[in-house]
Amino acid sequence: MNYIVYKTTNKINGKIYVGVHRTNPDIFDGYIGCGVTHKDSKNKVIKGFPKAVQKYGYKNTFLMQYDAMIRKEFVDVIKSADENTEVGVWVEIGKSLTEKVGLEWEGREGWDWDWHVNPGFLPAYTHSERRLIIDEIMRSFKEIFGYYPKSVASWVIDAYSMEYMQKEYDVVAFGICREQYGVDAYTLIGTYYNQAYYPSKKNNVCPAQTKKNQINAPVFKLLGPDPVYNYGETGMYRDALKTPPTIEPAWEMGQNKKAVKWFFDSYFNNESMAFSYIQLGQENPFGWDNIKKGFPMQLEMLKKYEDNGKCCIMTMGESGEWFKKNFDETPATTIGAENIIGNDINESQWYSCKNYRVNFVSEGDSFYIRDIYKFDENYVENFYDTPCKNWNITYDNLPVMDGYLWRREDSGRAGIYFDGEYKQMKCYKSGGKFVIDAVFKDYTSSIVLSEDKISINTSKPIRFKVNDKAIISFAEHMLSYEHRGMGYNVPVNGVCDAEGVVQPLNNKIEFIMKV
Repeated sequence: MNYIVYKTTNKINGKIYVGVHRTNPDIFDGYIGCGVTHKDSKNKVIKGFPKAVQKYGYKNTFLMQYDAMIRKEFVDVIKSADENTEVGVWVEIGKSLTEKVGLEWEGREGWDWDWHVNPGFLPAYTHSERRLIIDEIMRSFKEIFGYYPKSVASWVIDAYSMEYMQKEYDVVAFGICREQYGVDAYTLIGTYYNQAYYPSKKNNVCPAQTKKNQINAPVFKLLGPDPVYNYGETGMYRDALKTPPTIEPAWEMGQNKKAVKWFFDSYFNNESMAFSYIQLGQENPFGWDNIKKGFPMQLEMLKKYEDNGKCCIMTMGESGEWFKKNFDETPATTIGAENIIGNDINESQWYSCKNYRVNFVSEGDSFYIRDIYKFDENYVENFYDTPCKNWNITYDNLPVMDGYLWRREDSGRAGIYFDGEYKQMKCYKSGGKFVIDAVFKDYTSSIVLSEDKISINTSKPIRFKVNDKAIISFAEHMLSYEHRGMGYNVPVNGVCDAEGVVQPLNNKIEFIMKV
């Protein structure tokens, strides 16, 4: 008996699955990964995941890894899918692929596949090596299916490879991992929170500010994040959350009807800007016995939202085409939710646009800005020009407030805190902007979010609470930062003191976020 490492992706609007299967390598047993098939008591091969999707006639996307493309039995299963199935590419690199293009395999001894960034992902290679790998994947795919794929995804894809695939092979949609800190080998922080964006040519997690410097295929985030707790390290909220903060059906949240309804209501019913989306499915080899506890229930519930006109189910490629048709540049989007799980954070509201992202939360009687990241297309991603020879990688942007990395153990969570006893918030759209009315015991602060700035209408000061990891200089009307060797500023319409207390000018404080 040997082990097969596989990547088979079944998506409703894009989802990914990876795993290891024990089998006789000389006999195909019908298993193509992560509960896609299983055997019944009579040893008959039964399709689990495809059968569940096809019951509702949903459009879906399978992303095939190169190792699966070179095996006929895998290809035959994918080719037998119905007309609702899109086939695309999942990019992870195994020994068979590196040997095919004449590169030395740098995986651990005895491993023909390795989940470490080096050697399993494109950033581990030089530009010329990345092109060789991509060209071979695309050649093989076209030889099998007769066309080049429209959708490509992986846990991490560097900006150089994205631009090359978009220009040379007309890829219309990319998928990368959700926002996360220190999970597996991939840290993605300070990114466009969810939804989709046009990446800059030098940073795959940074939206471009100009058409000249954007890659003309949107990036979609994977795994369906919880907008309250999917922030920083999961352990940051360990007392409240004992399950991964996603809708994945093998985990507790994805199996709980109340939680799944909360996810769908947050994404489909709450006030939002340009659009909102969520992806369903499961990653890792949990097996159909675990997936089936949540996935059919999610599909049944999803059908009700679709029947009521709350959502539209597309393939990943269709989602990319839809995005390109509707947006020339990255739009402003929002996602917010009231917390139904823990007893610490009450509400969370995210706003993302091409210039920045910001997150407002309430916790008890406190209201604060948990997170602000500035987007600058001139900020170059890690290992853009050189190969990553580490086991892990970090992609990020420019922090203005990081509630996780800058938290203070002695005085609670990091953030920009508002004065007063907080009561509630109301969120709505107004004239192309997003408004949060934060109601306190003695006053109401109206916060207006636009692509250029964060405007806080208030007569009260706001206060930065950070640790000494935050490299911030407070001038009277300017916040100055340094991150990874890059200096950047955020002009402030207000009066800052050296301790990080910002007083309003004419009952207003503004952070100017446009580059």
